[in-house]
Amino acid sequence: MRTTDVVRDSHDPQGARDHKLDYYGASYGTYIGSIYATMFPNRVGKMVLDATWTRQGTGTGTTSTRTLRRYQHRLLLGWIARNDNVFHLGTSQRRCGSSTTHYRR
Repeated sequence: MRTTDVVRDSHDPQGARDHKLDYYGASYGTYIGSIYATMFPNRVGKMVLDATWTRQGTGTGTTSTRTLRRYQHRLLLGWIARNDNVFHLGTSQRRCGSSTTHYRR
């Protein structure tokens, strides 16, 4: 399966014409998000690409690395919630998390 196949699977061609994808991607999700934005530029809403990924990967994925990523993700969601007047994704971390599509490697 190619990256473009993954992106096409996440795209809803039958969706409302004015619907835009709000997206949070970390690690490999940054690569998916950037490809999505390239393939469907008119369907991108708010997009956060956190901790870029290269074709060589990001490392071993140890428990401490995963714990740090989860902590950073919670911090980011808290910041987004505090700035709901800008992002309109919710006023709590939980609501923001459920309002975003999150791909992880």
